[in-house]
This record gives sequence, structure tokens and C-alpha cells, in this order.
Amino acid sequence: MNGKQIPKIIMFFVTLFILPVHTGAMDITTLLKAVEKQPQAKIDQLAIEQEKTAVKKAYSSLYPKVSAIGSYENYNSPTNLRPLPPTEVNIQAGEAIPFSRNIGRYGITATMPVFVKEIFDTAKQIKSLSRKSEVKKEITIIGNQSAVVSLNSSFTYLSHLDKLIHERIASLSKTREIVEIQVNNGRLPESELFKVEQLIEKLRLQQSTISGNMIAVSHALFAMTGIHLDAPVPMSLSKEFPARGQYITLALLKKDIEAATYELQARKDYRYPKIFLQGSFTENIGSAYNTDDLISRHYRKLSLGLVFPLFDRTAHVDEQLARIRLKKAKEKYRKTKQDLDAKASRIRQQGPVIENALQQSEKTIALSKKILKVAKVAYKNRRMTIEDYLKYEVDVLDAETQKSYWKDQQWRLIADQALLFGQDLQGVIQ
Repeated sequence: MNGKQIPKIIMFFVTLFILPVHTGAMDITTLLKAVEKQPQAKIDQLAIEQEKTAVKKAYSSLYPKVSAIGSYENYNSPTNLRPLPPTEVNIQAGEAIPFSRNIGRYGITATMPVFVKEIFDTAKQIKSLSRKSEVKKEITIIGNQSAVVSLNSSFTYLSHLDKLIHERIASLSKTREIVEIQVNNGRLPESELFKVEQLIEKLRLQQSTISGNMIAVSHALFAMTGIHLDAPVPMSLSKEFPARGQYITLALLKKDIEAATYELQARKDYRYPKIFLQGSFTENIGSAYNTDDLISRHYRKLSLGLVFPLFDRTAHVDEQLARIRLKKAKEKYRKTKQDLDAKASRIRQQGPVIENALQQSEKTIALSKKILKVAKVAYKNRRMTIEDYLKYEVDVLDAETQKSYWKDQQWRLIADQALLFGQDLQGVIQ
């Protein structure tokens, strides 16, 4: 290898790393998978982990709490290092009495609940919220998938509409050439040329509006998937999914009812007695006040305590609030189910209507094109006015637009149905 070849090899590897990697054609499956990698999905996952940690925190109250303690105390008169039995010190023999003005204490203390009923129901309440976060994450993913399908459908509709307008402009441009020749030959008034050009300009203005809408839809898709699209991706329904089933939103509200039920029970449990086990061990040191000798005494305690709430107005109000929250959760469930039943009924009724509209639009397009073909000949032979001919051009565009519109409505209905029943669209739409 000579020196002249080295720069070429370096440039080859530089180019290799600079050039973008070809990932193949984009498809709807890629967009639907991208939804799960977006920040919102990660936020929902963190919420699940947070709730699971909160459950651990609730149960951690059942574990003993152990603390190390230490203190240095100064008194204005000699004080005992610990309670002193009468026979512990022989004062007549001159033994050091465990009393001192300055006392140091160190040791450990521990406390542990033996029976606190409300802890268990509080933990169950938090578990319900944890499961709610899991359902919420699923709803978020399916909701974003449905939004991607709807946005891509809108993108397809706008793209097709732009193509249809381009075809009408091309058709009108040919007519304009013919009209312009006849105007120049004095066979037609110049106003007819103006009318053709006016319609062309109106269609071009519509194209500008469509282009702006396509940019907005493309950016909305990027916000949902993190992927830039210059054009819509094709979609097809690989399999039908049931038009009836369990509403996924109600699964979320059931968790609210479950959590509110456990919260109310925990408030009631506050009235139960609480039993705690407590213990401590301390070492106490100081200088005996009668001999000035260094002395130490250890001291330990083990106790079983009972706390029985007799009156606590705050606890009573908390129970009332928990009862209201449970009633509110149940009423919200009933109201939401009523709304979702109405939405499901609308979806079932709209399906056949859209299907019929698509079939009718196919027939309308075919008839409009036949009429336009006849109108072109009639106008060329001066058996039709320019206004009537241009109307038939617009009729073809309207008929084709209607078909695209109803196709877009069909995809939106599928997206609404998926969100309603919690249908994961991966593998269903390809």
C-alpha cells in the first residue's frame, strides 16, 4: 500500500459514517411501535414503578424501626444514671453511688407494630392505584396508536385531495389552451378564458391550504412517534375486531372504586386498637458524686403498648370524606358507562352508513366522469355554456373528494373503536 492510497481509504470510512443508514420503506407498523418508545410511555412506566414502591413503603411500617441514640446531660444536682434499687449500693462501705452531675448516655431503641389494622387496607389501596397506573399506560399507548391511525388517515386524505385537484387543473389547462386559441381567433369572448383561469386559480389556492394542513398533520405525527414523514404510509385492516366488548376506560374507573373502597376501610380501621412492641438498651456513664470515680450502668426496657382511640374528630371527618369519594367514584363509573354505551351505539350505526356512502361515491364518480366527457364534447361544439362545463369539472372533483372523505371517516371510526375497547392495533392494521 503506497502513501497515495491512504487518504482515499480514510475518505471511504469517513463517507461510510457520514451517509445516513437506509432503514427501508416506512410502514404503519413502524409508526405504531414507535408510540411505545415516546416519553409519555416512559412517564407512565415510571408512574407504575412509583406506585409499586409506594406499596413497599406502606408495608415497611410493619417492620421494626431501630435507632442509635446518644446524649450528654448536665444537672445542677447529682442525678441517678438509672433507677437505683435500695440494695444496689453499700453506702456505709463507701461504694461509689451511681449519681452524677454530668451523665453520658448511648444505646439503641426499637419499636415495631404488632397489630395496626389500617396499614393492610392502606397497602391494598395503594396496590389498586398501582394497577390503575398499568391500565392507564395501556390506555395511553392504545390512544396514541389510534391517534396515529387517524392522523395518517387525514394525511392520506389531504394527499389524495391534492392529487385530485392537480388532475382537475391538468384537465382545465388543456381546456384553457383550446379556449385561448379560439379567443385569439375571435371565435370566443375573452370572458370565457377568464372564467377558466379563475377556476384554476381557485383550485391552486385550495392546494396551498391543503399543503399547510399536510405540514400540520406531519408535525402532529412526529409529536406522537418521533418520526418525520413526507408522505402518508399505506394502511389496511388485516382482521376485524369485535364491535362489542369491555370498555377499557371502565377498567380504569374500577380501580378508582377499588382504591376508594380500601381507603374507606382504612379510615374505619383507625377505630381499632393498635398494639406496639417497644424496647431500648442504654449505657449510662458519669462520675460518682461521692467518690468522683468513673461509673457506668446499663439499662434496658421491653414493653407492649396498647393505643385505643376514644375520640378523634379529624378521623371521623376523614371517614366521611372517604365515603364521599367512594360514592363519587361509583357515580363517575355509571356516568362514563352511559356515555360509552352511547358512543359504542354510534360506532355500530355509523359503520354501515360509511360503507354505503363509499359505495355511492364510487357510482357518483363514475357518472360524473361520464357526464364530464360528454360536456367537453358539447362545449367544444358550442352546445353548452362555459359555466355548465366548468360545473361538471367541479362535480368530478367533489365526487372524488367525497370518496376520500368517507374513507378517512372509516379509518377514524376504526381508531375510535380500538380506543373504546382497548384494542392494540399492532398486527391488526398493516
